[in-house]
Amino acid sequence: MVVDTAHCGHATMMDAIEVSEKPIACTHCDLKVFCDTPRCRSDEELKALASKGGVLGVNNIPGFMSETGRCTINDYLDQIDYAVKLMGIDHVGIGTDFVIGTDASMTFDAGDWGEDRGRLKDVHMYREIWPPQQTHEGFEDETKFPNVTRGLVSRGYKDDEIVKILGGNWMRLLEEVRG
Repeated sequence: MVVDTAHCGHATMMDAIEVSEKPIACTHCDLKVFCDTPRCRSDEELKALASKGGVLGVNNIPGFMSETGRCTINDYLDQIDYAVKLMGIDHVGIGTDFVIGTDASMTFDAGDWGEDRGRLKDVHMYREIWPPQQTHEGFEDETKFPNVTRGLVSRGYKDDEIVKILGGNWMRLLEEVRG
């Protein structure tokens, strides 16, 4: 079983890293250095995660990437760059939080969203919760993934490093945990 600390607090994450016999994941979080919210991870947490072979999935929700909620694809790539420099290329991956497609007829199970549960029925309601001003130019939805690859290339990442960020690190983690 892969332990995921994406929705855990600091103490739980640090405890999970310490006691896990295998590397753990933090599948979709942003970096506290860019946006100081409880949902973002500190350098201390990221270094600890990497020290035990774990992987951080860099999230793409603007409200966790920037204090203003307005971002560009370059802001997303800046987080990847920072995480790679801090943790090493083997510990950073894509960790988007896209929960639906762009087709307005799609629906999804909102899970336990409390008072918002009844509102999260389709794309239109999703966009109401995460309004357009909380988006980032160049990475608005899953159709813009090629912009991430283009951005990594333009920033000088080598092919093997791009493969690691785009999924190779996740595959390594799963292999290590699965045995």
